[in-house]
Amino acid sequence: MHQSGNKRIAFNTAIIHIRLAIVSIIGLLTSRFVLQALGVSDFGLYNVVGSVITMLNAISIGLHTTTRRFINMEMGRPDGNLNKVFNICLNVHIAFAAIFFIIIQCAGSYYINYFMNVAPDKIADAHFVLLISNIVAAVGLVNISYQGLLDAFEKFGQMALVDILNAFIKLEAVICLLHYEGNALRFYALIMSLLTAVSFICYHYICYRRYHDIICHRWYCDRSLYHDIIVFNNYTALGAQLFLLALRGLLC
Repeated sequence: MHQSGNKRIAFNTAIIHIRLAIVSIIGLLTSRFVLQALGVSDFGLYNVVGSVITMLNAISIGLHTTTRRFINMEMGRPDGNLNKVFNICLNVHIAFAAIFFIIIQCAGSYYINYFMNVAPDKIADAHFVLLISNIVAAVGLVNISYQGLLDAFEKFGQMALVDILNAFIKLEAVICLLHYEGNALRFYALIMSLLTAVSFICYHYICYRRYHDIICHRWYCDRSLYHDIIVFNNYTALGAQLFLLALRGLLC
């Protein structure tokens, strides 16, 4: 049993490193191609407007950690109800996604119209990128519940396959972007939404096939569990945000 556990740890560690290496290398290639396809101006515009995804990194880390933690705790209980924990986590994710979508869409539109230094003919593109990026971020927050479930069951191999598949799809799409003669900025925003859709479908399909009873939608009204999950998530997200700010300060 001990030897089997060591082999599993070694396998998961190798998978994580392989995924990191492949995704990082492809990420470096796609960044260069995107800059070449969009140009400095549109590349900067996308990074400013589309930074909504980066802003939600801390929230994503908190939600992922919270989902994995509460599912793991429930797995250790003799009478544990994984379906209940998953559905409550999913409801919290959907609520956060809806709240942040409304706030970011309103605040982002106001910023673009009144504060952002952008050419008049690019304002419509900026609003388009904001909307697509906001949708991508919202779907990503909902998708975390499925990622957290697979993470709790240590299905790192399947998660790595999804991430690597996404990376190769992005590389192919960006190569197509180099030869696209239309509005490259909008096309790139749609590429990012396609990647999010592929990721969501893959994770949902894997969870549906393996853990159908767990992800089967049911409504639970357990205020105590809702409170515990939200409080733990807020503290985790705050810690992640402080870490990111500290790291940014060191890099600067």
